[in-house]
Amino acid sequence: MRSKPNYELKAKVLNNGMVEAQRKLSLTYFKMYQEEKALIENGEIIEQWKPLNDSEIKTYEMMAQSFPMEWKEAYRVNDASYKRVKRLKERIKSMITSGSCIFLTLTFKPDVLESTNEDTRKRYVKRALKTMSNNYVANIDYGEKNEREHYHAIVLCDKVSQEQWKYGNLDFERVRTNQEDSPVKIAKYITKLTNHAIKETVKQNRMIYSRL
Repeated sequence: MRSKPNYELKAKVLNNGMVEAQRKLSLTYFKMYQEEKALIENGEIIEQWKPLNDSEIKTYEMMAQSFPMEWKEAYRVNDASYKRVKRLKERIKSMITSGSCIFLTLTFKPDVLESTNEDTRKRYVKRALKTMSNNYVANIDYGEKNEREHYHAIVLCDKVSQEQWKYGNLDFERVRTNQEDSPVKIAKYITKLTNHAIKETVKQNRMIYSRL
């Protein structure tokens, strides 16, 4: 029988830094022991993060031994996150190798931002994406300088137009790749688009998915 989620314990390991510690130690182990091919295929993880040194490894290993229940919960959190990202990558790969994928940035006019709340704007985005395709992935994001809210989206369709987004500006570009492209090129596109979807500026990783 599957045990019920322990939300109190989850909140604890998220707040005390143990989730981040467990993630760093796992990534360090990954870089130390995985085959070269695996490192290349998962390079977007490794390249953006510096592995722990010997002293830090010992510190985190002692933490795991001293707080086994908390460490196990931290592992569960990271494992769930990893699986979400894996599913996202698989979906994005399927979309871009179709040859009909478009990357969008949807911004809001000042009066829309002032007169609506975040949930309402999310509905606007979802409604607009549905007019473009029945296959899309989108996330809320905030500008680095002024925290201005906007959305990024990956949409499977042949074309879009500004008329489909009446709440602000719509920027879009065709993702130019297909099944005949090299695995390296496709992997780079998957990395780029996945990072847009889960980038660190996203608050609480609020995603929008179409149902397939």
